[in-house]
Amino acid sequence: MPNLVDDRIEELLKEAEHRLRGSDAPALPSPVAQPIAVQPTTKKAAPREALSVRPAQSRPATNASKKDTAGPNWFGLPKTDLTPEFKRDWQLLRMRGLLDPKHQKKALRSAPPEYSQVGEVIAGPADYYSARLSRKDRKRTIFEEVAAAHDKEKLSGKYAGIQRNKTSGKKAFYQRLVSQRRKRQDGQGQLRRPRSLQALHLKPLKREAEFGIPSCDLQLRSFSTQPLEFFADFALRAAYYLGLPAYGPVPLPRITERWTVPRSHFIFKKSQENFERVTLRRLIQIKDGHPETVQLWLAYLRKHQYYGVGMKANVWEFTEAGVGRSMEVPEDQLGGLDSTWAQLGQTKSMGTADKVEELLNSRRFKEAAGLRQPLAPNK
Repeated sequence: MPNLVDDRIEELLKEAEHRLRGSDAPALPSPVAQPIAVQPTTKKAAPREALSVRPAQSRPATNASKKDTAGPNWFGLPKTDLTPEFKRDWQLLRMRGLLDPKHQKKALRSAPPEYSQVGEVIAGPADYYSARLSRKDRKRTIFEEVAAAHDKEKLSGKYAGIQRNKTSGKKAFYQRLVSQRRKRQDGQGQLRRPRSLQALHLKPLKREAEFGIPSCDLQLRSFSTQPLEFFADFALRAAYYLGLPAYGPVPLPRITERWTVPRSHFIFKKSQENFERVTLRRLIQIKDGHPETVQLWLAYLRKHQYYGVGMKANVWEFTEAGVGRSMEVPEDQLGGLDSTWAQLGQTKSMGTADKVEELLNSRRFKEAAGLRQPLAPNK
C-alpha cells in the first residue's frame, strides 16, 4: 500500500484546522501535485493521524421527489396516485378511531404517503372454499367493508349526533327555534295535555307508611304479563288518591301446571297430548290503612276489574285493647241460649238423674241389653 508524503500530510492538516476554525483568513494555495513514491510493502505502518483525516468530498444532491418508485429496497413501490377514491379511503383509515376504540390514540398523519399502492385480495388456487370470501361478503370499497363489520346503529347514532352539532349553530336552526317559541307564547302551537294525562306516562305516586302495620295483601293473578302490569299500576294509583300507603308490585313465584291427556285408548294409549298453564302473580301490600278505606279500595277495584286478571285479598283489622269484654253476653240472655246450644251437640242432653233411672228401668232398654226374657206366646 503506498504511503503519503509527510509534506502532503502537513498541508492536509492545516487545511482541516483552517476549516474548523472558520476564520476569514485567505485559504492556503493549493499545493502542486507531486509524484507519490511507490515503495514496497514494509512492516512499518502509516501514522493513525494521516489515515483518519480525509478531505471533504461534496456529494451530489438527490431529489427523491423526482423518482417514480421507492427503489429496489422497497420492491419498486410506485408513487402515490392521488385519486378521489384513494383520498376517501385514506380519510377513512385516519378516522378509524371513531369506529374502533383501540385505534383512538393511533391516528395516522394527515398527509398521504408518498409511495403507496392499493391491492386486491385474490383467492389462490390452493385455498379451499371455506377460506375464500363469498360474493355476499365482498364489498366494492373500504368504507363498505368497515360499515359492514361494525354496528350500524352505533354508526348511525354517531352520524346523527355530528349532524345535529353542525346544524345547531346555523341560521335555519335558530329561526326554527324562534318560531317555535313564538307559537308557544301566542297559543298557536300544540295544546298542552292536562296534568292527569301527563301523569299516566310517569310512575305512580306512593305514600309513606308511618307505623308499617300491614292492613291488606292484594294478590293479582293472570296468564299474561301485559294486563297484569296494567291493573297493578291502576291499583297503585287508586290507593294513592284514597290516601293508602301502598307497596309493590312484588313479583311472586309462578304457578306452573301441566296435564297429559290421552288422545285414544287401548293400543293407541301412547298417543297423548301435553298441556301447560303458567300463572303470573303480583303482590300489593297496604300498610296503616283504615279498614273502611281498604274495603272502599277493594270495592273500587272489583268494580273496574280488568279482564283476564284475578284478585285475592287478605285483610287484617285491628281494634282497641279489651275488645273481648264488649263481646260478652249479658246474664239475663244466658237462659235463652241453653236451648240453642243444646242443638249444636252430637247427642241431646240427658236431663236429670230421675230421667236416667227411668230410662234404665224401661222395658225397651232391658230387652236391648238382654236383662229380661221375652214373654212366651200363649198356647
